[in-house]
Amino acid sequence: MATPFSEIVDPTRSDFESTRIRDLFDYWSSKRQNPQGLVSRRDIDIPVDLPMLARIITIADVPNANLLETMRFRLAGTEVTSWMKKDITGLLVRTLYNDKDWAVLEGQLRKTILHEAPCLSRQRVEFVELQEPLIAERLLLPVTLSGERVDQVIAATNFKPAEDEKNAGPITLLSRNTRMKETTPAGRL
Repeated sequence: MATPFSEIVDPTRSDFESTRIRDLFDYWSSKRQNPQGLVSRRDIDIPVDLPMLARIITIADVPNANLLETMRFRLAGTEVTSWMKKDITGLLVRTLYNDKDWAVLEGQLRKTILHEAPCLSRQRVEFVELQEPLIAERLLLPVTLSGERVDQVIAATNFKPAEDEKNAGPITLLSRNTRMKETTPAGRL
């Protein structure tokens, strides 16, 4: 089960806790042609440019922005495969999530695709196989193959023990576009 307590559309470097996730964001940002532009998938070569980060990423195809349940994993790093206890390459993204967790991820994917901008979230996650909950910092990065729309989403997640943030508090939604801050009770969006 995942309950987001922080979500930022179009984050800046200072918004990141994980250096691995920030490094991936910096790499993606360096490939942007202009501040609002899409990054071409042809310009991204994570296994060559950032081999230590390749193991924490997934790449999912976006065949139809209106039907996100049709997204499939094109690639999954070795650390992701280890977390999932199986190779998820080729699987529908939706099949890995229960309804509540899918609703959270689907909302974040929609923001990433609609705004053509990264989405950073921090949330408490609980895996059935694990005894202790974790805090997941997840970054979703839009990329284009066509040059016209978001065709793929690169995702990276960094986990840490939830004990570091037992009192995570309310969900805080931030938007760089409006500079508004809205706070809601935990678990309510």
